[in-house]
Amino acid sequence: MTAHSPTLGVVINPASGRGRARAAGRSLVTALTSLGLHCVVIESPSREGCELRVAEIAERVDGFVLVGGDGLVASMVQLSAFRAKPFAVFPAGTGNDFASAFGFASSPRVFSKQLIASLPRPVAVDAGTIAHASLERPLWFAAHVCFGLVARVNARANAYRFSAGSLGYKVALVRELLRGTFDRYRFTRGGRVRDTTELLMTVMNTPMLGGGIRLVPQASPHDGLLDVITVARATRRRIFSVLPMLATARHEHLPEIQIERHGAMTIGGDDLEVYADGDVLGVGPVDIVVQPAALMLWRPATRR
Repeated sequence: MTAHSPTLGVVINPASGRGRARAAGRSLVTALTSLGLHCVVIESPSREGCELRVAEIAERVDGFVLVGGDGLVASMVQLSAFRAKPFAVFPAGTGNDFASAFGFASSPRVFSKQLIASLPRPVAVDAGTIAHASLERPLWFAAHVCFGLVARVNARANAYRFSAGSLGYKVALVRELLRGTFDRYRFTRGGRVRDTTELLMTVMNTPMLGGGIRLVPQASPHDGLLDVITVARATRRRIFSVLPMLATARHEHLPEIQIERHGAMTIGGDDLEVYADGDVLGVGPVDIVVQPAALMLWRPATRR
């Protein structure tokens, strides 16, 4: 980090937030430059074009600011040049689970002040990698890996044309729960295999899922472990009685909820679709491994 006038690569995903990220990014650049920061703006409609440009300028900037949602974070963490630099995330997507977990403000003025205060002290943050038969190399993720029910909810919420966020996710969740479908999982850790039928199973690096639902409130991206939350199968009546507790993060004590912490695992099942940070990966099984302190984040001081 330079002693004064840092140069930031500001990466804008113009498609994020149903197209609202472009205007949000321009407002943010104005706010950042007014505080004396130099900005190199990258805006590309294609994921590949954006990744190429980031790799090109990585040596010339002190770090990055991402303007978008979880999809943009997922894209950027694939790049070793990006992972070598500190970054912050301005929440301009539909879900913003990663940004919400760290308390990044959605106001350009407030975010800029958060960033200025955080520049001298980037914080190490865990990430994870996924190995899958369709991949030539492991895929990185920053927030979560979802299977079965949660993957289907993700797909349904992403298809909604209205502004989604947590509302779209909750609507999609209710519609999927009404179908009454349970999934079979095969969970392997340390050579020990567990076959089970569950309502859902999700691997979390950060607490948030579904546009602000604090699915695993105690999940820490600084502990070198991933949290695996399992919700057991139950009657439809019981499931819907549990939903308000899930929405308000009062569910950890429920008998249907099990949370484990592991550094590595394999998860698969019968035609079990996998989503990583909101992007579809395919059908499992997948090998998941935590990557401790793999990222550097300009984390706002308001969240500890």
